[in-house]
Amino acid sequence: MNLRRLFAVSILFTSSLPVFASAASAQVYGAPRFYPSEVSRVNSQTPFQTHSFELFNNSWQDILYLHIYSDSNPDDIAVYGGIRQLPPGRAWKVNLLGRECIYNVAVEYENGSQSVYSDVNTCDYQGIEIQ
Repeated sequence: MNLRRLFAVSILFTSSLPVFASAASAQVYGAPRFYPSEVSRVNSQTPFQTHSFELFNNSWQDILYLHIYSDSNPDDIAVYGGIRQLPPGRAWKVNLLGRECIYNVAVEYENGSQSVYSDVNTCDYQGIEIQ
C-alpha cells in the first residue's frame, strides 16, 4: 500500500470519529481517542438495553479522579460513579445498564490539571483512551 493510499484511509477513518469539546484547563496532555464498538447499531438514537464503556489511562501520569456522568443530568454527577487512583496503563470498565448513550467524562490528573470531555457516545464506541 503506497503512502498516498494510506493517508487517504487514515483521513477517512478519523473523519468518521465524533467531535467533542473539551472544557479543560490549558494543561491538557492530549485529546482522548475512541475505539469503535464491536456492536453495530441500526438506529443511533435508540440506546442499548445493556452496554459497558471502558476508560483507559493512556497518559504518563496517574489519574487522581475519573468520573462519568449523564449529559442529560449534569448536576447529578454522583449517580454514575467514579474511580480514584487510576495508574497509567490501567482501565476502568463502567457498566451502563439501560441508560442513555451520551455522557461526559471528568478527569483530574496527579499534577492538578483537569479535563472534561463532553458528549462522549458510549453506544457507538466501546471505550476511550485518555492521553
